[in-house]
Amino acid sequence: MSRGLPEDILYGKLPAPVLSTVLTAVNAGTGQMYVTERGLPGTMGAWVVRSPYRDLHVLKVVSNHDTVAQVRESAEVAHSVDSPACRSPRYDVVQYTPGVGTWYLQEFLEGEPAPLMDIGLVREALHITDRGADRGRATAYDYAARVQGFLRGDEFGWRAAVASHSPAGQALVQRADSLLARCRGLSVGEHDAVHGDLTQRNLLVSQSRKLIGCVDWDLAGRGDRSLDIARLLYACQATDEPDNDAVNLLRTRLIERSGETGLIVFSVYWALMVADWSIRRLPGATAALIKVGDGLINAVV
Repeated sequence: MSRGLPEDILYGKLPAPVLSTVLTAVNAGTGQMYVTERGLPGTMGAWVVRSPYRDLHVLKVVSNHDTVAQVRESAEVAHSVDSPACRSPRYDVVQYTPGVGTWYLQEFLEGEPAPLMDIGLVREALHITDRGADRGRATAYDYAARVQGFLRGDEFGWRAAVASHSPAGQALVQRADSLLARCRGLSVGEHDAVHGDLTQRNLLVSQSRKLIGCVDWDLAGRGDRSLDIARLLYACQATDEPDNDAVNLLRTRLIERSGETGLIVFSVYWALMVADWSIRRLPGATAALIKVGDGLINAVV
């Protein structure tokens, strides 16, 4: 999730001064890049552009700060799980521009964000997590440490933010803490490739609903791939009518990999993380997402 970016960048408007600065940086000595009229559905802060490097790119601004090294590591994680059946994009340019932030040009992949988290999509998405087994890069973002920090206490401020939002948020945090108190001894894997936001908007499907691509790897790192499996479970629970077969498959896979304790820890992680993110970035959706988090906990305990 991007932090500290102006709303117009995050939510799909590309202000002319920002565009001009980025295009100037890209085009210096290389030719011309311009934003196409073709939209990029289902995204926040990403635009389709033409550039000297490829016919089509995705341009994305990801941070106010210089996070080039992290994004380049994430790009290598994406490359490690790329396959002919389900593509992960190449990152051709990753730069930091003062006054704009860190941005990148990512290979444009065909397909549309998956409209539903059904059993067919979930089965195919699990192949991505399987390909990530033991493919984490030692220098990539450490999700194992992040989960351990989450277990130790409110290191990220999620509990405080969610509890202070509303009575429903307070109830969610109290329930989460009660469950996590029994889960302190979880052994979290450290060596898998982790996408970090494996949800349907980042899964691209063909017209026949076949999974053909996975995008938005700029938060990818290393850790326990059960974290990505739990993110898929959250995405299933966030639909109006969750696919029970998909939910049961994901629950089973999490228990097989991480036990009942892991099922609870990774699910509660996403319940609180997404609620906190919405408070900061999408406040109008927070009440609904707190409800989703509560429903997720109901599905796993």
